[in-house]
Amino acid sequence: MNPSKALAIRLRFAAFAARPSLSFRFLAQNHKMPKNDNRITPFGRILRVFRIDELPQIISIARGNMQFIGPRPERKIFVDQLNKIIPFYNVRHLIKPGITGWAQVKFKYGENLEDSVKKLEYDLFYIKNKSIMLDIRIIFKTITTVLFSRGI
Repeated sequence: MNPSKALAIRLRFAAFAARPSLSFRFLAQNHKMPKNDNRITPFGRILRVFRIDELPQIISIARGNMQFIGPRPERKIFVDQLNKIIPFYNVRHLIKPGITGWAQVKFKYGENLEDSVKKLEYDLFYIKNKSIMLDIRIIFKTITTVLFSRGI
């Protein structure tokens, strides 16, 4: 992968109130490599270790497209597929997407349909029980994850 492309900001779609909006992110993976290869670029590995691959999303928060805590944005192609397969998947778009969320601190990185269903359960729990105390718990778990390099 060309190092200059690793520094590019990628656009991701985050649906909120049935409207797609843009979410910014550093490109840390080479999506053209075969699935069984290590897709994280050397520069992307550094970005992820220090969790700075998420920093451009602050632009999305400043623009009002995201909030700090909420369901993670997904690419539109995945949202369209999951809406067809998983009942109530679209409910997670009732609130703005976030940089971190209950599903991120409670569950591993999603790799398949079953993981998406489990993450949806955590997202719906957050939407139903949204409170300052729950947000503080999520912030605390996020900080400990970043500081102690958990979840890589």
